[in-house]
Parts: sequence; structure tokens; C-alpha cells
Amino acid sequence: MLFRSHAAEVVYPTTEEELISIVANATFLRRKMKVATSTSHSIPKLICPEGENGLIISTKDLNRTLNIDKSAMTITVEPGMLLRQLINESAMAGLAIPYVPYWWGVTVGGILGTGAHGSSQWGESGSAVHDFVIQLRIVTPVGPDEGYAKVRTLQNGDPE
Repeated sequence: MLFRSHAAEVVYPTTEEELISIVANATFLRRKMKVATSTSHSIPKLICPEGENGLIISTKDLNRTLNIDKSAMTITVEPGMLLRQLINESAMAGLAIPYVPYWWGVTVGGILGTGAHGSSQWGESGSAVHDFVIQLRIVTPVGPDEGYAKVRTLQNGDPE
């Protein structure tokens, strides 16, 4: 069975500011949008929002390390970073990730978006990659009074 899907446009933001602008413009135009990773494995009808009128936002070029804090043992990365890159960047800083999915070609955003996880001997705490996330920055559509796009920062323990 062959599926074919076309979106009106695919964009490749390279900064958070570009991403905010893209989301704000699409929200203003009431355009449906979907995020896709560089290794997207979605069923075409699910990845193409609103058929030929939709917008796909790729995280392919949002793949950098933003900060490494060795004393806090934290690393801040963009969502398009491949797990392979995250493991290598962590190792160069003397840090490690205790659990990873079996395939390291997935993106950080994809792992968190799909709940991909590794195996664990620790039981309920620390059995999945998302158990080690302490903060997320999420760009979301909002109304005109907030400029049509907003960055939400969620901390560990935040009810949202």
C-alpha cells in the first residue's frame, strides 16, 4: 500500500526566535502545523496537517547543545539533537545518560514526544529517558493578546 501526502510548506527553523515567529505566523493565519524530526517515522496522514494547506515544522536544524553544567550534571540541548549526539556531547563533558532507547538515531524531541525509553534495573524511578528531564521549553500557539506564540518553561514538578 502506498501513501502519499503533501503539506503546503515545510520550514526548518535554526533558532528558538525563528521557531516562535513561524508558530506565531501560522497561528495568526489559522494554519494547522505539525512538528517533524529528521528521522520522522509517522504515518503520512498523521504527519501532514490539513493536507495540502498544512505546515510542517522540522527540528532538523535545531540540534545544538546550548549549555553544559558539569557541577549540576546537566546538559541543555535543542529538540532536533540526535541521541547519538547527546551521548557524545555528554561523554566529552564527563557526563553520562544511564538509560537510552535501543536505537540512538532518534532525536531528543522525538524521544520525549513518543515516550521512548530504555530498560532499567531501577524499577519505577529512572526507567525512562524522560525521568531525567528537569526542564522543558515549549513554543505554543496563543491568542493575539500574547503575540500568537509563547514560550512556556516547565520545571520538574510543574503541574503542567
